[in-house]
Amino acid sequence: MNRFLIPILLLWAINLRLVSQCFSLIQGPSQAISNCTGPQVTAIPSGTGPYQYSWTSPTLNVVSPNSATTVVSASTAGWHILNVLVVDANLCTSMTIDSIQFFHPVDSFVQTYCTLPDSVCILDCPMLVQGWSYTDIQGGTTNLPLTPCVSIVGPGSYKVFGIYDMNCTAVHTYVVSQDCGSGCTASIQAPSQAISNCTGPQVSATASGPGPYQYSWVSPTLNVVSPTSATTVISANSPGWHTISVYVVDSNNCTSVATDSIEFFMPVDTFMQTYCTLPDSVCILDCPMLVQGWSYTDSLNNTINLPLSPCVSIVGPGSYKVFGVYNMNCTAVHTYLVTEDCGGMGNLEESGAEVGVFPNPFSEFINLKTNGNGPGSWLVLDMYGRVVKQGAINLEGHTIGTSDLVAGVYTVQIAIGDRLRHYRLVK
Repeated sequence: MNRFLIPILLLWAINLRLVSQCFSLIQGPSQAISNCTGPQVTAIPSGTGPYQYSWTSPTLNVVSPNSATTVVSASTAGWHILNVLVVDANLCTSMTIDSIQFFHPVDSFVQTYCTLPDSVCILDCPMLVQGWSYTDIQGGTTNLPLTPCVSIVGPGSYKVFGIYDMNCTAVHTYVVSQDCGSGCTASIQAPSQAISNCTGPQVSATASGPGPYQYSWVSPTLNVVSPTSATTVISANSPGWHTISVYVVDSNNCTSVATDSIEFFMPVDTFMQTYCTLPDSVCILDCPMLVQGWSYTDSLNNTINLPLSPCVSIVGPGSYKVFGVYNMNCTAVHTYLVTEDCGGMGNLEESGAEVGVFPNPFSEFINLKTNGNGPGSWLVLDMYGRVVKQGAINLEGHTIGTSDLVAGVYTVQIAIGDRLRHYRLVK
C-alpha cells in the first residue's frame, strides 16, 4: 500500500468513528392542540458534551431554538414537522426529524367498537382531565371518571373537558358507534301502545349470539323496574311517545342494542273514529287489558251493553265506551266517538265512489270492494305512518294479502278520483 495513503485512511477512519458515535432523538408527544402554547419537546443527544442545539420548523413556532428543551405551537391543525440539529464537543453533527399532529381545541372524532370492554381516551398530549360525560342515543347524560381513558358503555357521544399545556382549554367529543357486523343482534318484544300513570307494560329482550347475556335497559322518560333483567316492567308518568333501549352483551362480549317506541294514553281518554260501510268495528288499544265491559250510546242517549271482547262491531254512530283493567290492576276507561263518513250516503250502493274495507279485525287479507266507479289506488300505513303496502283498485275491488304484517293498528288509505278516505283496522 502507498505509504502516503495510510495516514489519509487513518484520518478518514477516525472521522467516521466520531460521526458514528453521535446521534440525537426528539422526545415529545405525537399529538397536540393547535392555537395553544405547547407542547414541550426535548432533544436527547449522544456523544461528548457540551452540545449546541438548533431547532427549526417550516410551520411551527419555536420558543427557544438554541436550547435542549423548547416549547412549540401551531396556529393550524394538521401534521407539522420539527427538526433539531445537534453538534457535540467533537463537532459531530446529528439531525433528527419528528412529526406532531395538531388538533383543534374543540374537535370531534369518530370511533367504532364491537365488543366490550373497550375504551375511549384523550389524545397523546399533556392534558389535565376536568370532566368526562357520556350521552346515549336517547339523550340521557351521565358523568364518567376523571381518567385519561374511560370505558365504553354503549354507542353515543363521549365528551372530555380538559386543560392542555399552558392553561389552554380543550373540549373533545368522541362519537362512538357499534360495528359488529352480524356478530350479535337484539330485539324488543313490547306492545306499541300502553296506558300512562299505570304500572306496565311488560317488555322483553331477545338476543342472538352465545349466552349467558347481560342486559341493560335505559330510557330518558320511562321508569324501568328491572334494568338488568331480560324481562322488565316499565311505566310512564305522561302520555305521548316514549322510547326505551336495551343493551345486550353476550358471552363473547359482543354488544347489541335495540330501541322501541311505545305510545302512552291517559287512563281516561277519548278517541275519534269514522266509518262508512258495515261491518266495521272499534277495538281496544294494542296493550294488555282485560275487558270488563263495552257499552254503546246512540244519538238519542239510548245505551246497550256489547260483548266482552277486544273488538266490538259498530252498530251505528255514537259513543262506544270500554272499561278494562290494565296491567298491574290499573283501571282504564276509554271512549270512542264514532261518526259516519260516507259523503252523506248511508251505504255502499248509494255512496257513489266509496269502498268497503273489511274484515276488521283482519288476519290473512283485507278486502276492498267498490261499487263499480273505480279504478283507484290504495295504501296501507303502519302506526308510524310508514307505507307498508300499496297498489291499485279495479272496477270490482281488490284483495290485499296481509299474512306478512305483524299484529298492530293499520290505516288503509283509499283514493278514487278526487275522493280520499281513511279506514283504521286492527290485525
